[in-house]
Amino acid sequence: LSASSLEVYPVPMRGEWDLKAMIILQGLIRALKIDLLHLHTSHAHTLGVGAAVLAPVPTVVHRRVDFPPARHPLSSLKYGARVHQYIAISNAVARVLEASAVAPDRISVVFSAIESPGPPDQEVGTLRRTLGLSSEAPVIGNIAQLVDHKGHSYLIQGMPEILSSYPGAKLLIVGSGPLRSKLEAQVAALKLDGRVLFTGFRDDATELIQLMDVFVMPSHLEGLNTSIMDALARCRPVVATTAGGIPEVVGEGGWLVPPRDPSALARAILEALGTPQEASRRAHIGQERIAESFSPERMSGGTHRAYQEALEVFRRVSRPEV
Repeated sequence: LSASSLEVYPVPMRGEWDLKAMIILQGLIRALKIDLLHLHTSHAHTLGVGAAVLAPVPTVVHRRVDFPPARHPLSSLKYGARVHQYIAISNAVARVLEASAVAPDRISVVFSAIESPGPPDQEVGTLRRTLGLSSEAPVIGNIAQLVDHKGHSYLIQGMPEILSSYPGAKLLIVGSGPLRSKLEAQVAALKLDGRVLFTGFRDDATELIQLMDVFVMPSHLEGLNTSIMDALARCRPVVATTAGGIPEVVGEGGWLVPPRDPSALARAILEALGTPQEASRRAHIGQERIAESFSPERMSGGTHRAYQEALEVFRRVSRPEV
């Protein structure tokens, strides 16, 4: 299936509780004889549940975040019986749904996936020269949107401790977001100018992983995290937190520390830099883990099973046994 073979039907919306958009969507469900509705975002969830009231159809909701749903009457309606199956991208997300009164038999855990990486398009030396990095500088890297729950401030706060052992180390932060100016001010306040490089958004973000001696993900909220998958798939040592579904990705393939703890983060990074054989051993374990458990084939199979569960629940609810 290619992108060019997909049919797209835009539905204008003024908000997630837009009744007109729900009516348009239910009309599409009827006209196109849709067999199952798969909703991927919070707004899509609301519109889809509303449309499914008007045009009953099996409904699947994908949940990718590990924070609990809002608690109010409309949220109770949104997370009620009209959803026939939830796909949680990790067991951590599934636990949050269960704590929000979603029945366990309506939750399928299906890990997100990445494609196996091919050979890099650019050589490490070329990338280093492009970014102004010397060949000797240890590179600590992160790829993430610059938002609070990704925890960049804790990584930056830990840099002085890392620099005391590796004065030439550089921190490469790849990504854009609303916190960039605040993070740059933190870098200046800690006198880390020239030590921390913000690249902004990069189309070749995954290419930059090969530059990184250690890949770091300091999140304090995280449903799963595909950037960690990208790093492990390329056999890079990973230091991350225990937030959300991160331990389910990393397993024994890296170092895990508590969230919001700059010193613990720095110590783990120093251990990874200082024990290259152990770092390589863990990275290879992680690489094998990604290939085995986070492949597109496993994800598509799990999604198909969730569809089957949703169809079964829909039939049971629509035609209950007498």
